Amino acid sequence: MNNNGTLITHQGLYWLTALMLLTQLPHVLNLPLWVSLSGIVLVLLKLRLHHGRGDQRWLSTPLLAALALAAALLLKLQYGYLLGRDPCVALLYLLMALKFAETHRRRDVTLLICLSGFLLFTQYFYSQSPLAALLTLPALIAMGGSLFVLRDHAEYPGTRAVVALVGKLLLQGVPLAAVLFVLFPRLTGPLWALPADAGQGVTGLADSLRPGLVSDLSRSSEVAFRVEFDGQVPDTSQLYWRGPVFEHFDGQQWYAEDPPGFVDMASVPTRGPLSDYTILLEPHQQRWLFALDHAVSLPYSAHDRLQTKPLARLTQNRQLLANAPLDSPIRYRVSSAISDRFADMQANPALNLVTGDHNPKTRAFGQQLRQAHPAPLQRVGAALRHFREQAFYYTLQPDLLGHAPLDEFLFRTRRGFCEHYASAFTYLMRAAGVPARVVTGYQGGEMNGEYLIVRQSNAHAWSEVWLNQRWQRVDPTAAVAPSRIESGLQAALGANEPLPSALRPASDWLRELQLGVDALNYRWRRYVVDFGADRQRSLFENIGFPSPQPWQVLSVIMAIAALWALTILKLPTLILHRSTDAPALWTRYRARLKSAGLPLEIHHGPTEICTMASAIWPRHRARFVAISQHYIDARFAPASGDPALRKQAEKALREQLRALPGSYHLRHSHPRHENRTGLLMRFQHWFLP
Repeated sequence: MNNNGTLITHQGLYWLTALMLLTQLPHVLNLPLWVSLSGIVLVLLKLRLHHGRGDQRWLSTPLLAALALAAALLLKLQYGYLLGRDPCVALLYLLMALKFAETHRRRDVTLLICLSGFLLFTQYFYSQSPLAALLTLPALIAMGGSLFVLRDHAEYPGTRAVVALVGKLLLQGVPLAAVLFVLFPRLTGPLWALPADAGQGVTGLADSLRPGLVSDLSRSSEVAFRVEFDGQVPDTSQLYWRGPVFEHFDGQQWYAEDPPGFVDMASVPTRGPLSDYTILLEPHQQRWLFALDHAVSLPYSAHDRLQTKPLARLTQNRQLLANAPLDSPIRYRVSSAISDRFADMQANPALNLVTGDHNPKTRAFGQQLRQAHPAPLQRVGAALRHFREQAFYYTLQPDLLGHAPLDEFLFRTRRGFCEHYASAFTYLMRAAGVPARVVTGYQGGEMNGEYLIVRQSNAHAWSEVWLNQRWQRVDPTAAVAPSRIESGLQAALGANEPLPSALRPASDWLRELQLGVDALNYRWRRYVVDFGADRQRSLFENIGFPSPQPWQVLSVIMAIAALWALTILKLPTLILHRSTDAPALWTRYRARLKSAGLPLEIHHGPTEICTMASAIWPRHRARFVAISQHYIDARFAPASGDPALRKQAEKALREQLRALPGSYHLRHSHPRHENRTGLLMRFQHWFLP
């Protein structure tokens, strides 16, 4: 920037204010309310004090330094730590607002613009949706406008002209950005990683199961994952998406085996029809991946055609477990045998008979079932009949349970969600001498065109019992609310239940709109967010370069960039010279003046046009006179005159037209615009009446 010590102009301050507010906007919902409001108030206070409306001591350097220290201390109290995603973003948010409050000279603006660009980037820590990308665009325009007006200009051309220029530059940069997006080498991991936030919420199933956990999760309409099937989609009643398996019970909660053993995929038997599909799984900060019961192949990246590196291993209890928690979207392929049972050569049924000393009434009821029914299958049927015939209710609003939750549920409240029925049935089977365990995951889904949407509201829990040397799936929820398995959650709950927004009744057009937005998000995830190293490698293989060297990729990028730059720089010249004769040049000249606001009529000649234009734009009078004279010389010279002089006049006419400001600049220097500087000045008049 030139003259770094000079004060910021009014237009520069308005553009910087717009940049600050548009950069803060994407973070308003991600940060604590006091942080969001403090940053916005500092920006508006700076704008107000700039016009002398208030005491300048409010923005003195010592006070701002004290505010920065106080902000760090408050964030430490808010989060309990400072090294994490949320406190770091919040601190950057506040420090940037404080830096803007003390900015008076142009030498400070470079740092401020760099900080705003970094803060704008941090919104993708929270969301990588199309909406996040759209929210970035206005801030980029404000950033370009800030850079433009902070240069030395004899005259501010107006907000519209600046926005048009920045927009033009952004459009010209889109092809280069697309080339870099596709060709620039992708890292196999993130460029950097922030320490995990201690209080960061985990969206999805947990590593333990207690009464009320799944029902709380089922109130959410967030997407858990999306599925594309290679062939026919199985029936809804067969869509059991297997997740964590719980085999230990302490009387109130179920826990998973730690660490689980892994099985050799060659020994996994195949029973039932095979289904091949691709899952786009949202990050849930846990290690497990989901697959239909029962996975017969390991999951591989959807772009790893050679299947060289599996993303997870299969445990002995048939859950897919990755090496690290999933903190980013992942797209993988897997095959499953659609079946409700599978053989397990390494099963340890004794582990799944432990009941403990809690819930004595349920344990006694299980022992009665064992005495009354000698065969294990009969005990299973008797327990399901008990759920079906007694007054049990399926609800998202169960009663609170105490020290013996299963006893209270089975013999007092009889109101519960799927985890209540799965927990009670599993414990009852163990007390009856039938090995059993609890499985959690998702059940069902909603088709949206070519793919299936599985939401958090599809979270489910069911049981598995050991019968005839096989693990058999038993879903006690189906005995109480069979419509939950056949038709989904909304069909099984009453009218007064707190359904998530995605499951509430809606008009046809609203439902189509919701599914259309989800389809857009899915394609964005698949083609943009999911474009990683594997996807890029697959692309290179498809075009015949399976392993390009870095210098080859760099050469291609530089060649494309050079061709595009030549196109951008040369094309306006080619357009301008598409017709070099004087009449064509004059026609374009008239069109430019008319677009700038000059009231031209068809009968106006060169001299009249020169007089009219000079009256409105006196600072360009000499150029208007030269253009009119060169046009007269080239157009109305005697036919017997020297052709070289005619060509020379046409060349001079082209040069004068090229030097004349464009219609945007002329329009905004028109007298009727002299008191208007666009949207930012309107904001000034609103804020400073």
